[in-house]
Amino acid sequence: MYQPSTEIRIGTVPWNPNYKHVRWYPNLNAQKSGVASFMDARRTISTYTYQRLESAIDVDGNPEQYYNYNYVMFQNENFGTKWFYAFITRAEYKTANTTRLHLELDYVQTYMFDYDIKPCFVEREHVNDDAIGAHVKDEGIDPGELKCTYSVIDNEDMDCYMVVASAVEPLKDGTYVNNGGDKYMGVTSGTSLSVFLTVDDFKGFMKALSDNGQQDAVSQVYMVPRAAIPTIVKKSDGWGYWVDSNASTPQTTKDYALGFTNLDGYVPKNNKMFCYPFQYAEVTNFTGADQQFRLEFCGTPGTLSLQKTGGCDANSRLAYIPLNYNGVNRFVEGAVYLEKYPTCNWVYQAFANMLGASQVDTSFGLSFNSMSQLPYVNSFIDSTQNIIGGAMQGLASGNVAGAAASMINSTINGAQDLTNTFANFSKASKTPNTQRGGTNSTTALVNFGTYTIGVRKYTCRAEIARQIDDFLSVYGYNVSVVKTPNITGRASWNYVKTVAANMSGSVPAGYLAMFNRLLDSGVTFWHTDDVGNYSLSNAII
Repeated sequence: MYQPSTEIRIGTVPWNPNYKHVRWYPNLNAQKSGVASFMDARRTISTYTYQRLESAIDVDGNPEQYYNYNYVMFQNENFGTKWFYAFITRAEYKTANTTRLHLELDYVQTYMFDYDIKPCFVEREHVNDDAIGAHVKDEGIDPGELKCTYSVIDNEDMDCYMVVASAVEPLKDGTYVNNGGDKYMGVTSGTSLSVFLTVDDFKGFMKALSDNGQQDAVSQVYMVPRAAIPTIVKKSDGWGYWVDSNASTPQTTKDYALGFTNLDGYVPKNNKMFCYPFQYAEVTNFTGADQQFRLEFCGTPGTLSLQKTGGCDANSRLAYIPLNYNGVNRFVEGAVYLEKYPTCNWVYQAFANMLGASQVDTSFGLSFNSMSQLPYVNSFIDSTQNIIGGAMQGLASGNVAGAAASMINSTINGAQDLTNTFANFSKASKTPNTQRGGTNSTTALVNFGTYTIGVRKYTCRAEIARQIDDFLSVYGYNVSVVKTPNITGRASWNYVKTVAANMSGSVPAGYLAMFNRLLDSGVTFWHTDDVGNYSLSNAII
């Protein structure tokens, strides 16, 4: 006689037939014991002869006794050892003491270990390597307007020295030498560069040039940050210092440890949040020239290294060049340059320079080569004009002999020339001093203390960072590669979304197709009975 051999257990599980959340077990034994733990021992039935996969069962009791149940597990022992799992979709009244439970096979649990998970195109998943910089593919998420959470300016050796380019070097003994030019940091210059640390030294240098009538030897006066000036050499018999023409271009390295700590105070769970566009570094010269740098691309991730370098010629500029960035040892294309060096104006003493360049010697034994003699010039001019006037009257009256007349004519002509010469000097003495050179727009930066670069770190605002981080925690990263999906690898859950999944296995074709569609629509595989609890830790294991 045929004996009943089907066991049916009824209970409640924390997942449902929309299959957005699936409880995934590591093996058959874990699955059986795990699902059994959700079953109600009072609702175990062992009197059925056979239970079909897509059918219904009649149980004792009225529907109200079964409304809180949503799941059954059963085994047709006479036909095999396999356990089947199904959802209770409806409790139907049949008689006062009988309820019909309609079932829908849970094809994921039933064939969980029969599916052959093969490589396919994986669009999103939880990765098993979350090192900073390991995953940088764009998520297509707008991070909003980022906030500056760190800012610093470079003040090291940025005080400016005054530099004069001159073809003549005046000496303190009143003499001078002509400069032959020099070569500074690879660039040939027709002038020599003098550095002045004080304004008084600069004034002394310019006055000495003026006294020699050589102010026109100055071609440029400008200011250069100390960082761009190599070794300077004290002049032995002049004013200021020489720029050492044998020195190489100054180069110093500045390291800015911006780190991966938080985003506007929020500490993310997903390390992709520390990558661009959710945070980045910016270097600016405060006049519109700036560069953005991805901290995950730095040689030492999180630390931006800049080489500060530049020449001291008037047309040179100070540059900050990223080092060891994105695989490039010296990333010159990413350099940020300061504006041109600040230019200066200086007083051009027209008369003093003219006087220094000229010396007047008269036929009367007079010499004029100093501004202190200027009052005598004016007096001499008046006296000479009186002599000429008297001589002209004598000639007109005919009282002078011929020889004397010739001498008087010669004297008159010489006096007229001398008068004209001193008249020119008198006119020049009334010519005001003028300005040479001029200031440029960089001067304002020096005034503001911002003739340098600023390094800033921009991050997502805490509110937006939390929202994006939660999204990545639930749905993983955009990976878009062909691989075997990560169904496991995390402590609590793994989300997987594929494109055109083509899994195989010893599974009826209809259920296999449904499983492939499930993967393509996106599914979360849970490794805990607390299905749906996203507050759990989901560390990589």
